[in-house]
Amino acid sequence: MNKFWLLVILALSLACVAAQENWLDLDYATQGNLSETDWPGMCNTGHKQSPIELNAAYATHGPTRLHILNDTVEQPYLALLYNGYVVILHNFTHSIRLSGGMEFRELFYVAEQIHFHCGAEHVLGNVRHDMEVQIVFRLESAASLKEALNQTKGLVMVSVVFAVSNVPSRAMAAIVDTLRGQPLVNESTWKINEMNSIFLMRELYGDIGAYYQYRGSLTVPGCVENVEWIVKAKVQTLTRDQMDTLCHVGGASSLARAHMSYRELQDSNTRQVFYFTESSAKNMQVCWTCVGFIYIILNA
Repeated sequence: MNKFWLLVILALSLACVAAQENWLDLDYATQGNLSETDWPGMCNTGHKQSPIELNAAYATHGPTRLHILNDTVEQPYLALLYNGYVVILHNFTHSIRLSGGMEFRELFYVAEQIHFHCGAEHVLGNVRHDMEVQIVFRLESAASLKEALNQTKGLVMVSVVFAVSNVPSRAMAAIVDTLRGQPLVNESTWKINEMNSIFLMRELYGDIGAYYQYRGSLTVPGCVENVEWIVKAKVQTLTRDQMDTLCHVGGASSLARAHMSYRELQDSNTRQVFYFTESSAKNMQVCWTCVGFIYIILNA
């Protein structure tokens, strides 16, 4: 067997691994069985399901300092998947780490995938916006997404909501540039496209700034309730052309186009939702600095 065919077999093997690592139930994507009422198990019986409506007026306000490290580092081997439901960006070769949030201050997470949902899943202040981008972070000590799914604090989702406007998104431009000109995607397979433009994760959200945080679930079949959600409060922008390219992958028969790709709102079931602002974190830091200074003076 020559080197060419060995490389082909290796590429196909990697594609299969990538498909298995994504937790979206392939039966629902490939057979078109996307009715939420048919989703099994926890999806219909759980009490901490996502998404939910988020409103600062009804949230518990508090200070925190969230850290996302290395999100301005270029990722040279990123690739796109499309599974008939969402576009997925994956294959981060340089570690992007998350730490410092409420409920996981002593833990570290690494970025695994980015999912692009047509139609925002979380509703902000009674408004469902046009798109939601979800960055999937797995617990660093977990060897894979599959392993992280089985751990109590295995996953953190950092979510950014977008609205269509005349102001383009630089991050989306890199994705769109890769998707344009690609052949129609066969909905029964996973199509892999290597990125042909530079993508920097920071450009998705700028500074995180104010955000919501709550305990919830995956928003796809499985609906495992071990996800800590962080949803940026400020809505970002993208153009209609950028959204159409992302949401019409696969042509007119695309499942993402026909059904959109967001889950309906779930009952909050009196869950506590936190609302954190950058200013409150800075104020807390200044406060503790003052306390330390007074302590030094008194004990001098």
